[in-house]
Amino acid sequence: MTEIFIVPGPRKRRRTESHSIVLVLPSCSHLARTLHAKRINVGSFPDGERHVFVPANVRGKRVVLVGNTGPDADALIDMVFACSTLKELGASVTLLIPYFAYARQDHPKDGEAHAASAVCDAIRKARPDKVAIIDPHGDAVVKMLDATRVDLLLGAATLVCRGLHKPVIVAPDKGAESTALIISHALKAPLVVLDKKRLTESKVRTGPVRRRLNGSTAIIVDDIVSTGATLAAAATKARDAGAARVIAIVAHNVAGRSLAKKVASMKIDRLFVMDTLPFFRAAQVVLVPAMRAVNERSISPQLI
Repeated sequence: MTEIFIVPGPRKRRRTESHSIVLVLPSCSHLARTLHAKRINVGSFPDGERHVFVPANVRGKRVVLVGNTGPDADALIDMVFACSTLKELGASVTLLIPYFAYARQDHPKDGEAHAASAVCDAIRKARPDKVAIIDPHGDAVVKMLDATRVDLLLGAATLVCRGLHKPVIVAPDKGAESTALIISHALKAPLVVLDKKRLTESKVRTGPVRRRLNGSTAIIVDDIVSTGATLAAAATKARDAGAARVIAIVAHNVAGRSLAKKVASMKIDRLFVMDTLPFFRAAQVVLVPAMRAVNERSISPQLI
């Protein structure tokens, strides 16, 4: 497993030309302009079967195929069809996955599908030459695919936290601790890790912050926002501990359009989300164009 941390630096005035063809699937069509990529044509037959069409003149060329494995169920099918077709046409394929859905289903209980493993099996059978995953949930899928883990959340946090008064990094649960620790070290800010127990799909119980945060800015860091329950609980505990401001930085907005309503009921001043999934404008929610960092390196040679 290789890990790459991308942090913001001075922007280049002149774009460096890439020697790769960059193609985006429908699940990442919102990134076509950011990545200077071409959209792959995908449609459906009357019976619902997917029809994927890729450029035919790719023999001997390097192709970066950009797509998510969800949340839409068709996203994975489109990815497998496109990747396997490109390989059959003689291309060298790097699969870049901004959001790896199903990564949270890597520890199944009796009778539950090992979804993370099944998705990785499907991707392996499509025969990509390399796989790179943006801020995945844990390292299980990274190891299964021998992929490169690309951390953009650190760069996003560095941008967001510049000039903040008395920042304190908050990991809302143990799962977010490793990422929060890296950000804490980079920003030279204290770290607080909360104890969380999930009661239902939409309800959690979070323990108190074990230190006073009087007058500080609590920065909650997590990889995914879905129901919003984890962020809401962490924000409440930070306020109870005396935080003057609470902001949150999240890599993947799985909540979609419903995020606006969820954030309105949280004790959060601002929520920053990366652009790995389509962005829907909402009060208190700010887009961080993190994928631009990948583009500025012309799909970094380390990924190809």
